[in-house]
This record gives sequence, C-alpha cells and structure tokens, in this order.
Amino acid sequence: MKRKREKVFRCAGRTCGGCALDITDGLEEVLFCDDCFTAVEQSEVYWFVSHVDHGFISWSSMPSLVPSTPFPLGPCVPASASKDDLTLASKLIAQADAIFITAGAGCSLDSGLPDFRGRDGWYRLPSGEDLSMESIDFHPESGHLPESWALVVAMISAFRATSPHEGYTSLINALFSTPPRRPRAFILTSNIDGFFDRAGTPPESLFEAHGCMEWLQCTTVGSATPCAWSDTLWPLGDKLASLTGCEGVSSTDEISAQVRLDSSSLEASGNSSVPAEKVLKSHRIALDDISALPRCRCGALARPNVSHTTDADEDLCATRKGPQRERLLAWLAHERRVRSRLVVLDVGCGTSAHALRLDAEIVVANHNKAGGRARLIRIDPNDPVVPRGQLSLQMGAKEALRSLFGRTELSAENLNTILS
Repeated sequence: MKRKREKVFRCAGRTCGGCALDITDGLEEVLFCDDCFTAVEQSEVYWFVSHVDHGFISWSSMPSLVPSTPFPLGPCVPASASKDDLTLASKLIAQADAIFITAGAGCSLDSGLPDFRGRDGWYRLPSGEDLSMESIDFHPESGHLPESWALVVAMISAFRATSPHEGYTSLINALFSTPPRRPRAFILTSNIDGFFDRAGTPPESLFEAHGCMEWLQCTTVGSATPCAWSDTLWPLGDKLASLTGCEGVSSTDEISAQVRLDSSSLEASGNSSVPAEKVLKSHRIALDDISALPRCRCGALARPNVSHTTDADEDLCATRKGPQRERLLAWLAHERRVRSRLVVLDVGCGTSAHALRLDAEIVVANHNKAGGRARLIRIDPNDPVVPRGQLSLQMGAKEALRSLFGRTELSAENLNTILS
C-alpha cells in the first residue's frame, strides 16, 4: 500500500541509488526521497509491511524499485532436530519474564480447520490451482462480492462448527490464569477465526492483525465517500445483520439458503492462479442473490472486518484493530524498556509474504538491540527453519502447546521440575 510522504527520514527506494539521509529506527511509515517518491507514484508498486513495524517492508511487487528490508536476524537455516529441543524450550519459557506469541493458520490446523494455501486450504482448488490474490475482493466496484461472500459463509460455518483445540486451552490457562507465578504475555495472530478470543484470551492482550470474521463493517470504508457509519462495527451474531448500525436483517439460515451446491466443475486450466469468475464453480458454491446480504444503515452492502491482499489499510475500519495494535506496541516497548527475558513463540505462521514469521524475528531483534534477552521458538511441523541461534520444534501446534504449557500452574514446584 502506498503512503503519503510528509518528512523524509530514510529512503526505502532505489531510484536515487541510495541517497544519504538521516536514519531513524522504529519508523511508522515507509518513506522516500523526492525522486523515489515520484517513481513509486508512477509505477503502481505495492508492498506488505510488518504489523509491529510499519517501516519494515516484508514483500514488494517491484523489488527493483522498492526492495524488501533485510532479515532482522539473518537468513534461516535448517534446524537441529534434537530430542532435547523440547526440554530447552520448556526451560526458556519457565525462565521468561514475558512471552510474546505470533500465531498463524497452522495454529488452528489441529482443530480441523484448513489453512489457506495448503493442499486442502481455503484458497486451494480441487484441481490443485491456487485462487489468484484478486479473487477475494469486497470492494463493490470489483464485481467479486458474490463469490467473496460465498467463501465467507463457508468459512464462518466451519469456524462456528469447530472448537479451539486443547493446545489453545493449555496456552491460555498457563499465561492468563492466576497461579503464583506467571509471565507477562501478549498474542499477535493473523487468524480470522476468533479462536483466541473463544479460548479466553483477555481482550487487552490480543491483536487480531487481519481482523475477525465475527465483525462486519460498511463497504464504503476507505472510499472517496465514506458513509456516516464508516467508523462503526457490528457483530455478526446470530444474524448476518445485527441490530447495531444495520437494516435489512437476514438470518444465517436465510443466507445459507442462497448458497447452493453446483455439480458442474471446471477443467484445470494449467494456470498458476485462477481468476475470480472461476471461483464459484471451482468451489462448487454460488451465491444466487446479493440482496440477502447484510447492509449498513446507509444502505451500502456490508463486509467482514477482515483484511485481504486486495485491501489497503484505509479500507478496514480500525475501531477494533487500531486500539489492539496500540496496546501491542505499548507492551513491546515496556518489555524493551525493562530489558526483560522475552520468549517469542512463533506458532504455525507459515512462509507466505504476509505471514507473521518476520514479525516474530523483528521483535527478537529489536528486543536484543535494546539490551534485553530475547529468544525465538518456532513451532512448525513442515518448515521449521530458523535464524542461527534460535530454536525450532518440528511439531504440530496442539502437541507442542500441550507439551509446553500442559502444566497450567507455573508454580515453584513445577518450575523446579522443569529447570532441574
């Protein structure tokens, strides 16, 4: 997403050839010199930034113009598969003053939910093709609202029919119950299933970076003419349009009645991605009538308060996400200030361009730079590589979290057992 330039502190572009500008750490914006700013405006380049540092570019559509920021802990290497790694991880957690969790789709796999681009992922078609990044788009002018909402109905149905696995329970009980001794904790998740909330995470200790499917907003948010309720969210609840800020109330059953199975299927086209018009038949889901969809009080269609790759920051109502992120940044700043012993637990974050793996590494690097002691523990059954000096557990989320946090009371007795 492009950000307007106010005052240049460092240049993130390459048109200038690396001009010498003042460097300021912890920037909340990606900034450019005049030459690079003009080139960016003309090129339509876009990029992803870290949730914990908006000045950190994790991916760019045109690296020759706007390169990614170098890895904060260096490149990842294959992890040592030692049987002692779980014991070491337990000791690090037992000794920690604070624990920061980053959790991706892999954290919910053991609950029975698919990930997004895995073999049976939400964005993977039966033919083996991936949906293109443009296939899910809630902007009315895109023409993709019917298929986007059809996928929402399928996902919401799956989320509500599934419960957070025992690893969630073990983690939340250990970190947020009231035993004699507990570390300070905060959770950053890219998941939109609401599982951390359902598992009992205190609201003040949770940042849902991509939003949550259980909340709706107006589709005029971010447009040239936002409505008077553009800063309002309302819960999905038992009805797709709640009584708060909406009219034309339709129940979930009414919407589900508009979703039909289509026995037809498409031949594999051989392309690496599938355009939006193929989504309905490929997923065998179609939405017959968008008039049944929930609407804002202004009359415009509503959408989930979740971010997709077709959204810019300004397209999402920040009523929930804004304060959540502010609390996270304040929490991280406090831990740096007191130079705590911090464990960063990366659970099932995957390797996509907008995954949270990089956020976990940024937090470790920034904490150590401030004089604290931080260590990364990465949990991933398929791709557990880590930067040198960090720890990896090649395990599923449920097994790993139960093993690490199954003894919910971090009491002196349990601590002595772990540390002995």
